[in-house]
Amino acid sequence: MQRNSLSMRALRGILVGCVVASAVVVSAIADEPLLPFRSLRATGMGNAYEAAADDLFALDYNPAGLANIDRFTLAIVPAQARVSEDLAEEVQNLQDLLDEIDELSQQDTENILASSAIDDLVARIDNLRRQKLKMAASVGLARVALPLPEVAGLRLVGAASVSNQLVTGVSLNRAGLPWESVVLDVLDDEFTLDASLEVFTMQFAVAAQKELSTPYVERVRGGVGLRLVNRKIKRDSFTLTDMLDPDRFKADHFDTTTDDGEVDSFGDIQDIIDNNTESESGRGLDVGLQVDHTDYLSTALVVRSLFSDVGDDTFPTTTTISAAAKPLTFLDQESSLVDLTVAAGYSDGAGDDAQEAFLNDNLTDNIHLGAEAVLFPNSPVNLALRVGDNQGFSTWSAELKLAVVRVGFGWYGDLETDYWTGGMSLVF
Repeated sequence: MQRNSLSMRALRGILVGCVVASAVVVSAIADEPLLPFRSLRATGMGNAYEAAADDLFALDYNPAGLANIDRFTLAIVPAQARVSEDLAEEVQNLQDLLDEIDELSQQDTENILASSAIDDLVARIDNLRRQKLKMAASVGLARVALPLPEVAGLRLVGAASVSNQLVTGVSLNRAGLPWESVVLDVLDDEFTLDASLEVFTMQFAVAAQKELSTPYVERVRGGVGLRLVNRKIKRDSFTLTDMLDPDRFKADHFDTTTDDGEVDSFGDIQDIIDNNTESESGRGLDVGLQVDHTDYLSTALVVRSLFSDVGDDTFPTTTTISAAAKPLTFLDQESSLVDLTVAAGYSDGAGDDAQEAFLNDNLTDNIHLGAEAVLFPNSPVNLALRVGDNQGFSTWSAELKLAVVRVGFGWYGDLETDYWTGGMSLVF
């Protein structure tokens, strides 16, 4: 194909394909670790959660915190998602971009290539190279905790969880030498697809609590958690020019064949996933300790990913020390109107999300800070407000509890980018 004789259809296909693919292509870095579920509470507090963990979501931060649960508890998260700020903006502006493309399509090819409007459009696409177009979602998470019979003065709690998790995103990379025309230069841009979907992640944990009542330690909790993951992986690369011929693109990069030629059942969808991906299994082990020094001060020590792997990839171990305090309890100002918690943590090893891929080599990379205020904490209807600092990036969340239903949204910054996040959970 001669690059200097682009057809109108080809040009339109490049522009539409680039933006749409940037918004919806499912991809992730296959070398990412066995990503834990990030509850709205923990993320709003900047992931400074190891010492404060006292619910079912302690399974992802400090399994020892599960020992705070004193009755059968079931948590269901129908869906929780976080979308990068860049992706949210691109989705909002997508219709405007398509309208501009439609207007340009009324002109002939030579006029389009010479117009400033096409330069504006290509500049917008060029901007995608510098953006983080990512989304993470957990779908159908369910977990349960069950107090077990006491053994040798130890109060035991067992927990289990099943979930599906996906991370989506796409990066647009410049390939080859620059062309004089920005339009022609776009043709050399390349998508590197490294798709990942964690299917039916299973977690198991057991925690124990021992009452001590010594001058400096009232009780100690310990726990261990195991993650088992089946991950679907697709590694592929393609250029924007490949997208100009949909039939060939599908034949070369995506197998959608079925027995009857139609996708009309869950089995067909499963077959398509299996035909286009490779399966990798993974395991991860976390161990944790949580100590109540008084009724207002707790500390924790957690080793996450004591071992952790997916296929042939292994991931670094992260050791975290953390503390959580209740200032109102310390000041003898406890109230039924508000419960206040402040927390801090220091992690050595890998970043919580980036796993050493985006470290700034600053002290802030290791620090987590957070605070939570719960209005009407003992009521079936309450509101939790949280702020935090996650490795140098701001976080916050607000969550409304209505009996067993919890609905919330927030902002989450990590070592890679900033996210809008939201979700709903049911806790019985």
